[in-house]
Amino acid sequence: MSLIKQQINYFVTEYKQPDFYRFNEDSIKLVNHVLSQTHKFERILDLGAGSGIIGIELANSMSSKELTLLEIQSDFELSLKFNCEKILSKEISYEIHIKSFSDWVPIKPFDLIVCNPPYFLPEHGQPNRDYRKQICRSFQSDSWTILIEKMKISLSHAGRAYIVVKDNPIVLTEIHKAISGLRHKITNKDNLLFIELSGLDVD
Repeated sequence: MSLIKQQINYFVTEYKQPDFYRFNEDSIKLVNHVLSQTHKFERILDLGAGSGIIGIELANSMSSKELTLLEIQSDFELSLKFNCEKILSKEISYEIHIKSFSDWVPIKPFDLIVCNPPYFLPEHGQPNRDYRKQICRSFQSDSWTILIEKMKISLSHAGRAYIVVKDNPIVLTEIHKAISGLRHKITNKDNLLFIELSGLDVD
């Protein structure tokens, strides 16, 4: 059995999720990509956290001190609380915020920001009949510009942000419009793009 399949089986068994939602392999691959880097981070922010899988797994693996989970849909709140209480190390403090990217205002900097964002702009992609699923897959109240701007003001001086996206030229165009003022590195792996963002003066 492949590592990804083993991880999927673990997540399905251990993590609570709303009945309308199932995490995809992209979240697992983002976790693995970030862990493949040499950095360790004490304060983590997971933007668009869903069930909290990415943030919780990274915080546990890195023995971080703090985890903040931001999710726009209140349908995920019970799952987030359950997963933090059951799976997150008791030594790691956590906060859950049910807000959009645009409505949330950070009050402290983060060493690591991770995001498996909606892939589609509202006018692109086949709409889903279930509006809750549609929010997961398409920007409804926010945008790439808002998301990346929030990352800019939330990163610590030496912090890094990681985004996973599908290799889509429309999405890449939107991202490139928004990342001025940040150093970026794009890794193409498994038909996905892993985008690392950091301050211009960070090596």
